[in-house]
Amino acid sequence: MSISKRILFVTFLSTLLITSTFAQGNNKNDGGEEEEEEEDDDGSATEEVKVVNAETGVTYDGRSLIINGKRELVFSGSIHYPRCPPENWEDLIVKSKRGGLNSIETYVFWNGHEPEKGKYNFEGDYNLVKFIKLIAKHKMFAIVRLGPFVQAEWNHGGLPYWLREVPGIIFRSDNEPFKITAQHNSRNMERSNVANKIEWKMFKEALPSQFQNKAYRLVEFYHLTKDTTDYAWYSTTVWDTVAKLRRTLCIRKMQILRLGKIPFISCYTVGLQDSGAYLERRYAGPRSITILGLNTGTVDISNIGWENLVGIDGEKKQIYTEKGSQSVQWVTPTGDKTPITWYKGYFDAPEGNNPVAIRMNNMSKGMVWINGRSIGRYWMSYLSALKVPTQSYYHIPRSYIKPTKNMIVIFEEEGGNPNDIEIVLVDRDTVCSLVSDKKYAITEVIQERKRYPTDKVE
Repeated sequence: MSISKRILFVTFLSTLLITSTFAQGNNKNDGGEEEEEEEDDDGSATEEVKVVNAETGVTYDGRSLIINGKRELVFSGSIHYPRCPPENWEDLIVKSKRGGLNSIETYVFWNGHEPEKGKYNFEGDYNLVKFIKLIAKHKMFAIVRLGPFVQAEWNHGGLPYWLREVPGIIFRSDNEPFKITAQHNSRNMERSNVANKIEWKMFKEALPSQFQNKAYRLVEFYHLTKDTTDYAWYSTTVWDTVAKLRRTLCIRKMQILRLGKIPFISCYTVGLQDSGAYLERRYAGPRSITILGLNTGTVDISNIGWENLVGIDGEKKQIYTEKGSQSVQWVTPTGDKTPITWYKGYFDAPEGNNPVAIRMNNMSKGMVWINGRSIGRYWMSYLSALKVPTQSYYHIPRSYIKPTKNMIVIFEEEGGNPNDIEIVLVDRDTVCSLVSDKKYAITEVIQERKRYPTDKVE
C-alpha cells in the first residue's frame, strides 16, 4: 500500500500579513479605538505585530510560532518509535507531558518503513500512524521529520539500503535518483530474587570447514555494511617453512625530486575532483595481516591466498529463537572465557511492576535476545577514563517478558562468564534534591553535604 494511502502530513502555511507601526496615533484595535503602545523595560517602544488570516495551520512571525491562530512556545522531546516497544509509547508520551513538554519530535525511519523498494511496512514497531494518534490523544504537538535522510549517526542516515543500488544516485543532493534530562534523580538497582535463577548452557561456534569464496589477497566485504551480519571468517594456510626464508636485498632505482618538477605521480592526488564534496566508499574487513616473531622479524601474509565466509552458524540458524535454539547442541559452560560463544538460559518474570534491566557482569562484548527479540548490543570491555564500563545496565522492556520461562540468549564475542549476570529492578522513586530560599552555588552544596552527611532535606 502506498504511504500516501496510509498517512498524509500536510502543513498549511496560511497567508501571513504583518502590519508594523510605532505608536504614532494610528494604532487601532478591532473596535476602532487606539491601542496603547507596548514598551520594553527600558521604556522604549516595541513593534506591535498583528497576525491576520492565521486561524488554521502553522505559521510564524517575529515573535513566535502561531498554531491555529494561537501563539505557542514549543517544548519538545524526542521519542524514536522504532527503538522502543509499541506497548511503551503511551507511557513515554504521558511522562513527557508530565515533565513539561508540549511536543514530541521524531524521525520517519525509511530503512524500516520501506525495506524493499515498493514494499511498505507500517505495522508493529513501525506503526507510525498509531504513534502520531497517541500524541494527539494527549493533546500534544507532533513534530515529524519526514526525511528521507534523518540523521548522520543513524545507520545509513535512515535511508533504505536498496537506494545504494540505484545507478547514478548521489545522496543528499539535488541528484534526480535521490529526490525520486533537566531534572536528575537517582536510580536504585535491586537484584530480582525471582529472575536470577538461570541455569546457563553454551554453544561454541566451530571453525567453518567450507568457505564460500577464495581470493589471492584479503578482501573487503561490502555485504557487511548492509546490516545482514557483523561477522566474517578469513582462513589461509601458513607453512612452517616461512621461518626458513632467505633474506634478500632489494635494490630499486632512486628517484630524484627537483624544484618545480615531479618525476612521479602520487596515487593520493590523482583522480580527486577539484570541486564539490568528495565521498569515499568504505568497506568492512582487515587491511593486512602479519605474523610476528619469526626469526625476530615479521612475515606479511596478506597476499598468500585466503578463503572467506560471511556470517556465523548460530546467526544463520537463528538460535536466539526458541525454534532455532533446538537446531544445535547446548552444553554446560566450562567456566573459561571462550570467545565466539553463545549462551542460553531461562528465567521467570521479575516481581513487581518496576522497569527491568540486565547487568552484564564479567562479560565483554556481544548481543542479547529475550524471547527472540533483540535488546541490543553490550560492550562491557570498553572502559571509560575511570576504568569502568561506560554502560553496565541494559533495559529489558516488560512487554518482552512472559510470566514464566523467558529465554535469554547471549552471543559473546571476546569471552565472558554468564554466571555473574544479574537481572535487576529499577527503582526511580528516590529524588535527590535540595530546597532552599537561598541560591547556593554547587560548591557550597557539596561542602554542606560533607559537613552534615546524615541530614535529610524534606
